[in-house]
Amino acid sequence: MKKLLLLIILLTSAPGDANAFTHMHKKHKIDIEGQEREYYEHNPFHKKNQITIIALAAKHKEKHILAQMQFDNLAYKEDILTIYPIPLNDIWNDGTSNNPSSEVDDVLFISNLIDDLVARGVSDPNNIYITGSSNGGNMAYRLACEITTKISAIIPVAAGLPQNYKCSPKGKMALLALNINNDKAIPQETNESSDFISKKETMSLWTKNNDCKGVHLPKILKTPKSKDKSTATVHKWLLCRAMLYDIDYFTKDPTELKKPISERFVWPITTNINTSLIIWTYIQRTHGVNKK
Repeated sequence: MKKLLLLIILLTSAPGDANAFTHMHKKHKIDIEGQEREYYEHNPFHKKNQITIIALAAKHKEKHILAQMQFDNLAYKEDILTIYPIPLNDIWNDGTSNNPSSEVDDVLFISNLIDDLVARGVSDPNNIYITGSSNGGNMAYRLACEITTKISAIIPVAAGLPQNYKCSPKGKMALLALNINNDKAIPQETNESSDFISKKETMSLWTKNNDCKGVHLPKILKTPKSKDKSTATVHKWLLCRAMLYDIDYFTKDPTELKKPISERFVWPITTNINTSLIIWTYIQRTHGVNKK
């Protein structure tokens, strides 16, 4: 039985250590309305229709985050394909106001990129996953809203939906959102001082879109013997493909405290909450059931 290819598209900024990165990843170029766009592919065994995991990172200090993601390492164990599209101007046109890339059609870029992967036979069109951190996560939300039928699920990390952007998915869309409670960019309640709607409003939009009628079941995850006091409240809805990990992240490490929220949100984020494991487990449980 042929293996399903799980494709997660990494929406990231240009890699920091170009020499090390390009040694392990093949660069591809595609034409988008007369403009050349690039993406990197990590396919160590050069297989077709293999199992693929895509890990998303924030744009801040890319080489450090890429080193911690672990997903490329899984390529050698799990037949993983990873795809890393490169944004213009080092930022994705995620729908936020005053975006330097507001004239760039990144939705068309990713849509055509998916078509290219499917045409080359490396991607199963029924198992395409998009995830990203910070600006990349915002872009994952936008893609889910605009090219819904090409995506199986999105996994945005430390990201949100802009207040000035109207999201209208063209069908049900599986979602696993991971957010940190003390991230000032994504508010607990929607307010005029933030560019983004609240996590509560985002999940309300998604559960309504997915026609969720099941009971909301929040659960607190905590490991008493952990070295930090970080906990996560996992919000699930029965009979619904929408989940939110709301993480209270505590650390006394001064180096960690100086980092931006999106850069702290790497793999693993804390001693007892491993985001890469959460994402991989979610994909394993979700693939093959999202498309009817």
